[in-house]
Amino acid sequence: MARSIGIDIGGTKIEATVFADDWSKLHSQRVPTPHDTYENLVSAVIGQAQWARAKAGRDVPVGIGIPGLHNRETGLASTANIPATGHSFRADLTTAIGCHITYGNDCDLFALSEARLGAGQGYQTVFGLIIGTGIGAGICHDGHVITTLNGGAGEVGHIPVSGRLTLAYDLPVLTCGCGQKGCAETLASGLGLTRLAKLVAGADLPPPEIARLLAQGDDQALRIMQIWSEIMQELLGSIQRTIDPDIIVLGGGLTHIEGLVDWIKIGLENRMLRGSTSPEIVLAKYGDSSGTRGAAIAALSEQGVA
Repeated sequence: MARSIGIDIGGTKIEATVFADDWSKLHSQRVPTPHDTYENLVSAVIGQAQWARAKAGRDVPVGIGIPGLHNRETGLASTANIPATGHSFRADLTTAIGCHITYGNDCDLFALSEARLGAGQGYQTVFGLIIGTGIGAGICHDGHVITTLNGGAGEVGHIPVSGRLTLAYDLPVLTCGCGQKGCAETLASGLGLTRLAKLVAGADLPPPEIARLLAQGDDQALRIMQIWSEIMQELLGSIQRTIDPDIIVLGGGLTHIEGLVDWIKIGLENRMLRGSTSPEIVLAKYGDSSGTRGAAIAALSEQGVA
């Protein structure tokens, strides 16, 4: 029997899943995320919600994870990787779908899923880091999402790449979707990895192709990953100095690259504060589908049943 519905809106796909009482998936469907207009984005999410509610066969709690920030005073969204900035995204979806919706930041819900049911179980402070179209994170403490003024405590993809690395590798300082320049997301996300490939190999190689070359021991692919890993190590160093989590759970499309955790761990201790213990770094138990599970958990929690 259907227990809840979770919908995860990402920069690449919108995934909807109907969960059973035991958290197994009854039905799941992905559609591409529209990037042309806000109206098409809203339409795609509505379509997924209607499909999931029909599959559930009865009224169940619905949760939706949305990337970026939500201004609680104005109700407006601010998003770097989907065309929702300046719109009342949550209100528009609720009106169109026609039922109560529990909303959350997509990265927060990813962290919630892994803290409650996944790789972060048993750890006090869980930092869920998504490395996909963009880079973002959520923070859970004792199984609960840490809520902040703008919901942006985990927007670590917008921490700048250090001047040291920029000079050492002659890295481009690019304008990010957030409007700032030099954000780590511009060079360490999936799109960023392709930009590093252009810098090193002179070709716009997508992450799957880089992964294939890496598995063959290609020198240029190794160089791309070396630069990428140093950017990520500095980012994780900043996370350790500010959040100091017990465990960092990795999700998102780039986690499909074989050996990604090992690349991040190489030299990581040199980025940590002297004398400190490095956090555990693991892959998400539920992969890039963890966000839907977190959205469903949040919807049930709001009703006091999870």
